[in-house]
Formats: sequence, structure tokens, C-alpha cells
Amino acid sequence: MTRFSSCLFLFISGLSGVVHAQYTHSFKLEYGEVTKTDYRVQQGQQVLVEYERAWTTVEDEDTIVFRETYKYPKFWRLNRYLLSDGDPKLSGWQQNFDEDGRLFLEQLCQGSKKCTVSRRYTYYPGDQLMTVANYYKEALHGSHLVYYNNGQLRQHIWYENGRMQEVLAYYDDSGNPLDPGELCDGNGDVNVYSMNGSLYKIKTYRKGKARKVKEL
Repeated sequence: MTRFSSCLFLFISGLSGVVHAQYTHSFKLEYGEVTKTDYRVQQGQQVLVEYERAWTTVEDEDTIVFRETYKYPKFWRLNRYLLSDGDPKLSGWQQNFDEDGRLFLEQLCQGSKKCTVSRRYTYYPGDQLMTVANYYKEALHGSHLVYYNNGQLRQHIWYENGRMQEVLAYYDDSGNPLDPGELCDGNGDVNVYSMNGSLYKIKTYRKGKARKVKEL
């Protein structure tokens, strides 16, 4: 058995319970060839600490290469490349995961290493999604979703260049709609509710920025 085959066997065995790793791990890329693996013995256990996996496919006559790279605990990425004239360029949504496998950052790239459009995710303890926020460069831009820890959508807010423009929806934790206020094009009042759905403050916005807060 080759070294690569041995490593792959140990990895699969670890997932099935023959070798008990200290943390669970699974590939994000479902297909492709594992081109690199590295293990570490930690407290008498075999632990996967690094790998690379690649898969090539065709989309609308374009050659696309997906490449998953993992190095514990530094990074875990799934990149998408457009292969043009033999030169791979980042194209489409690139994904970054934390060490627990949760998606925390997506970046939209169009042939450049400078990917200015991004989408960021945060979570409650226990892995329930808390927020999904869209950015242009480092400013909130576009849809911003906030959830309760039971999975119910709490707020849907719209931003432009870091400035709040409108509260599109507001709900209590049972899904009942709440009055969001009268914010329009960055100007007006926004109602703020506690986690139990009680109105406790009103924020007044001018040009997308909070200028005054009224406690109730």
C-alpha cells in the first residue's frame, strides 16, 4: 500500500470510528482527487491536520477548477477558478470555513485577487445562524439578515455603503410581524425591540446614520 493510500485509509477509518480523532472532519468538496495529506499524532491519536483536494469540471463550455485546502487550525477554503489559456483565475464565490466547518466568509471574485464583494456569517453557540451580512469592501452594502436563536428571522435591513437605508422586515421570535418604524432612504425612525418582542427604544436616522436615541 502506498503512503497516499495508507493516509487515506487512516482518514476514512478515523471517520468510521476505528481511529478516534479529537475533532470531526469532512470534505466540503464532494468530488475530486486528494493531492496532499498530513497527519499528526496527538495524545496517542491520529489527527488530520492538512490536505488539498481538487476537481475539474466544465460549466457552459468553461473549464472550472475547484480546490479545497485545509490546514488546522489556520484555514479551510474552497476556491473556484476559471481556467483560461492554462492560467487559473479566481472566479465566482470563494468560501472560507472555521475549524468547526461553519461557513463564515464568502467572497465574489472576477479574475482578480482583490475580491471587493463579500458575505459574512455569524453564529450563536450551538451553531445556529445569527447574521448574514453583505459587504462592498469593508462597508455593509445590500441585504443584512438577523435571526433569533430558534432560526426565526428577526430583521431584514438594507444598507448602502455602510449606511442603513430601510428596515424591510421585523419579527418577534414566533414570526409575528413588528412595526419597523418609518425609515426611508436613510432618513426617519427605527423601532428597536428586545428579544421578547417589547419595544424599548426608537432610533432616529439621518443619511443612514443614527443621530438620536429615545429610550422608552
